[in-house]
Amino acid sequence: TRLRTVTVVHTCSIPFSTSNAFVVSPAAAAALVIRTQPTGGTAGGLVTPTVQVEARDAFGNLATGYTSQVVLGVATGPVGGSLSNNSTSAAGGIATFTGMTVSTAGAYTLDASATGLTGATTNSFTVASASATQLVLTAVPTTGIAGQTLAAITVEARDAGGNLVTTFTGPVTLALGANPGGATITGAGPVNAAGGIATFSAVQISTAGNGYTVVASSAGLGSATSGSIDIAAAAVGGATQLGFFVQPSEVG
Repeated sequence: TRLRTVTVVHTCSIPFSTSNAFVVSPAAAAALVIRTQPTGGTAGGLVTPTVQVEARDAFGNLATGYTSQVVLGVATGPVGGSLSNNSTSAAGGIATFTGMTVSTAGAYTLDASATGLTGATTNSFTVASASATQLVLTAVPTTGIAGQTLAAITVEARDAGGNLVTTFTGPVTLALGANPGGATITGAGPVNAAGGIATFSAVQISTAGNGYTVVASSAGLGSATSGSIDIAAAAVGGATQLGFFVQPSEVG
């Protein structure tokens, strides 16, 4: 007996038939999905690119009939960080957050939420500070001694929203504002900022008096004035011990 390969061909005379076209609609919306992720932004300005959020059914289909409100909120971010224009109604199952702005520089993630739907969270992104527009005195002593070095004075360059502008490296100068003792100031710079902060660690005010102020300034950023600083007179003579000027001669 020999093995043989046999091919059997079956032919059918019944013709194939094609149905009419029909549409499968998505089920009800069940969850949100971030369609367009944010990648950056500027404090006080727009989050970029424009964030979009999709409503999808339980099978992952875009729920094109969904038109309810979707809200974006700060999930993680810097203290005081907030969003504006962060609520919108979906159209065709897609919520587009045109014109959404963020207040504060720092690293963020955002949460998308809608009533009855599972939420979604964006990737992390970083919001940069805007250009420096102002100076802020962040550390100023309230007392000192005439002719001696004061505790360090620090000045920050900030944007219009109050965020530290870490890219600012320009010169900052101090001067006396209120000057009740007619004093002079030394160690007042200019000092170039590092990371947006200028530190004055060798400031001296020459004369005693109460109610001095210092004024910080930098080209294009205006000026900032400190609170009151009281300067005491330095000790005179450098005495270190007591002694008898006239010795007693007898006891009565």
